[in-house]
Amino acid sequence: MIIDQLSLLSQYASIHPRFPAAFAFLQELLEKNSPDGRYVMPGADLPEAVFVNLSANDMRTDETATAESHQAYIDVQVVLTGAEAMYIPADPPAVTTPYQADRDCALYAPVPLDACHRLLVRAGSFAIFFAGELHAPCHTADGNPARVRKAVLKILA
Repeated sequence: MIIDQLSLLSQYASIHPRFPAAFAFLQELLEKNSPDGRYVMPGADLPEAVFVNLSANDMRTDETATAESHQAYIDVQVVLTGAEAMYIPADPPAVTTPYQADRDCALYAPVPLDACHRLLVRAGSFAIFFAGELHAPCHTADGNPARVRKAVLKILA
């Protein structure tokens, strides 16, 4: 996983062959102040190889984190407004929902927050989770209810 400032995203373009075009597509959407929705990058080498979900979400105030992982896609989670805590279990919990290819997702047993690593992702920052990396996004940054607008860039691994 990687966490950094959105202004530095282009420094990571060499990590994966789809990153340069995907990052440019995301930047274009953000510069246009695109409304919430799902945007598929045109001209990709494969259909649905790159897409972005823009949305505003209420952050979870749970005392536990329920992690997920993906096999087909890399997540680039960009916080646009507010701040979000993302958790990574220190020890991999048991799988509760085995990998489902149609959703590109496996789910894991809830873990107390104090048994997780915590990433604080503020507006203007991003976190990259590669295929197979557990992550539990969408948690309140300070324990209080909050709404965060974010972009989730999905890149076929």
